[in-house]
Amino acid sequence: MSEDAEHGGAEHSSEPRRERGEGQMQEQAQEARPDRGGPGGPAFEAPGLWVWNRRSQRFEEERSAADRAEGAEPAGEPSENGAAGQAPPALLAADSWFVRDGHVRAFDRHAARFTLACEAQGAALVPGAALGLIAQEQETAQGARGGLGPGPAALVEQPDFWDRLARGLPRRGEWFPRIELVSPVREGSVPQLRFRLRPAPPRGEAVSLWVPEVPDPRTHPAVKGPDLDRLAQLRTQAAEWHSQDALLCTPEGVVVEAAHASLLWWEEDALCVPDPRLGVFAGVTVGLLVEEAQRRGIEVRERRVPLTDLLSREVWIANALHGLRRVRAWTGRGADDGVLARPADFVSGDVERQRERRFARWSAWLEAQ
Repeated sequence: MSEDAEHGGAEHSSEPRRERGEGQMQEQAQEARPDRGGPGGPAFEAPGLWVWNRRSQRFEEERSAADRAEGAEPAGEPSENGAAGQAPPALLAADSWFVRDGHVRAFDRHAARFTLACEAQGAALVPGAALGLIAQEQETAQGARGGLGPGPAALVEQPDFWDRLARGLPRRGEWFPRIELVSPVREGSVPQLRFRLRPAPPRGEAVSLWVPEVPDPRTHPAVKGPDLDRLAQLRTQAAEWHSQDALLCTPEGVVVEAAHASLLWWEEDALCVPDPRLGVFAGVTVGLLVEEAQRRGIEVRERRVPLTDLLSREVWIANALHGLRRVRAWTGRGADDGVLARPADFVSGDVERQRERRFARWSAWLEAQ
């Protein structure tokens, strides 16, 4: 599961996300970023791609192919696509977060998760006070997740990296940026750190989940990045079933999560999540929800269940972009109209209204974070 719905295929919903008050958002933006820029600090004002330059120790905007043809490459940094005739670099690790008027929910957790993902892919990270990153040339052992070869470089600490990055985010509008670690674009070079600023696609509160006939196709479920293309293909197929995301299951049919969101559901008054040992991605947003449930004294269960156990239950999915959304329908082969089940069809109107109120309360809490 890629916790954040990737930007290449914006999800659609007939129910727009409720907006928070402008005054509240401005106050939170000021709390998140009291000042702008700083020595060498980037300012990401428009959609684009920035590449981390090891020599200048800052992000520099990637030039277009036409610009590169007129001059030499920036010192110390090859272009995004490498030399002519070479394949584009592979995505080793990535993380995305939703920005509204400069405010990011749980930014520190996204930074920490990306740090661990880079470490798992063989670019050893030294954690510290600010989770800084700066590329240095040194050999490292093969990544713990395997299959991607030894990393020729290590990312080590620079005290103000994440702080500078956060201060450079736009103060106005809704954005869905992504930080990336990609494979070396030239032989003998090191993995490259990149930052993409992307407008946020429309947000929604309800989804239909398509149930594929094949099991979870990911090869690196604990790391966001290497499997994004596979997950994007699933979402494209889901759209053919008028669904916004796809369900991931084990070969035995046990539910794991959605392709681009974490899965959680209610069993009476207990909040349930899939057993982490199933290969569940460490979602930042679902982590916040689980911690808040525990703080409120709500029982949280880690479960292994087949899809049939969820068809009638109140099921939510959660990610950084959309926050919290209700599953309104399950789709796939086996029904004339393609709809396998609608949870609301299994309960009375009173129960459905109770579910709607519970969802509204939790969604409002999450949006206030």
